[in-house]
Amino acid sequence: MSTTEQPTETPVAAEEVASPATSDPAAAGPAAGLEAEVCVTVVDADDHRDDADSALGDVLGVDLSPIQPDLNLTPGGYIEHSDVTFPCGCDDGTLPEDSALKKWGEMVLSASQKIGRPLDSAIRYKQEMEEAGFVDIVEYVDLWPINKWPKDPKYKELGLWNNENLVGGLSGLSMALFTRVHNWSTQELEAFLVDVRKDMKNTKIHSYITIIPSIATMVLTLYGSAMSTARVHVVLLELALEYKHIPIDISKGEQKHPSYMKMQPFGKVPVLDDDGLVIYESRAICRYLAR
Repeated sequence: MSTTEQPTETPVAAEEVASPATSDPAAAGPAAGLEAEVCVTVVDADDHRDDADSALGDVLGVDLSPIQPDLNLTPGGYIEHSDVTFPCGCDDGTLPEDSALKKWGEMVLSASQKIGRPLDSAIRYKQEMEEAGFVDIVEYVDLWPINKWPKDPKYKELGLWNNENLVGGLSGLSMALFTRVHNWSTQELEAFLVDVRKDMKNTKIHSYITIIPSIATMVLTLYGSAMSTARVHVVLLELALEYKHIPIDISKGEQKHPSYMKMQPFGKVPVLDDDGLVIYESRAICRYLAR
């Protein structure tokens, strides 16, 4: 089997982001300073590129810290997630139950869950997007090796870079979660991370991190009977807006069902749901769509 030529330069590890609140990680509260300060937002791509003919259009980039403005997708727009999940995985038994790497991954996850920011949230993105009204959801699972243990050249190189990123940034990834949530001292953590790094570099351990990318399209959702939604249907078709229609059978009293009245407390039809913004009455809906 062919092998991949290794990079001639040492890959640059992820930078560790220190909390601005305190120089002593253990002195702050559990959630204090856990928001990384790295953030990229490009709302108008024309202001950030030289090629005026680029087809990029408007771009919203989110890196680590979701502090961007509250922007709603227009119908037909799409959203893409790509996120890591913990703990670390292994399919062939080479990751011992008592290994430092296994313990580290489990403790990172448990700490994130305790503060309400679970590092396995990607496994729920598909369901959450469905509930938010997205359609055509595509999700797949990718496995990133912890080091260069795979035989496949592509994943061997991916493991090399992943290892450089994890090992180099391990203290930054771990410090707040272990010292502020698990109440470890900095000295205890650094001593523990020595063994974690050894496991991460050990090619006899065939471990990986699971990455779950997903992409979905946003559409409007229209609720109501055929008669009550007729005017809105015409406007939606005239404006060429993508939408889905959920019939509400008035003869069966479906408009009085608790789940529907949670959205429309008066039990009336039609209703338009635009990414959580609920609008009643057909004329008001049409004015909203034509805005």
